[in-house]
Amino acid sequence: MGRSDCFYRVLNYAINAEDGQKVVVYQALYEPYQLFIRTMDDFFAEVDKKKYPCIKQRYRFEKCKRRIGL
Repeated sequence: MGRSDCFYRVLNYAINAEDGQKVVVYQALYEPYQLFIRTMDDFFAEVDKKKYPCIKQRYRFEKCKRRIGL
């Protein structure tokens, strides 16, 4: 999306039935509140600074230090 105000909630962890990879199940906290999955390696990967030079965070997803209400 390219937005800096997108927050997500991790709902669970699962195993991909086809290849056995561990995945993270997470939900967007903005409309339409879609569910997503990513491999754990992808979810916890560092931000590609060449592709996104303006992003200040180190990791693709980081724990939010403030409480987000729904």
